[in-house]
Amino acid sequence: MAKENNTQANVSQAILGANDKGRVSYEVNGETVNLSFQIVRNFITRGSKDVSDAECIMFISLCKANKLNPFVGEAWLVKYDKNTPAQMLTARDAFMKRAEACDKYEGFQSGVIVIRNNKVEEQEGEFF
Repeated sequence: MAKENNTQANVSQAILGANDKGRVSYEVNGETVNLSFQIVRNFITRGSKDVSDAECIMFISLCKANKLNPFVGEAWLVKYDKNTPAQMLTARDAFMKRAEACDKYEGFQSGVIVIRNNKVEEQEGEFF
């Protein structure tokens, strides 16, 4: 595991470069996540790559504060066009991982809501 983390660190160093703007490193589940403005723009952003430095700062801060790893699909930065602000999205699975790690989490129930004869009935089950 240590050798794998070392390899990831070397790859990240090669991508980052010495003077990469906005460079931040933090730990998520024992792995180092390296982000910078350029990495966010080149690898994380979906849609238009025309994201501002401020949008990169907000995204990197969100990821670091919430211990999200955008490289495994836990968060994305989406920029629909240059005239609208970027949207920061968090994956449902990231929330589920957090919930399942909490001792007080007891799962959730799903069901189907059916209307019969103007009466609402809730039934167990799933709808796809």
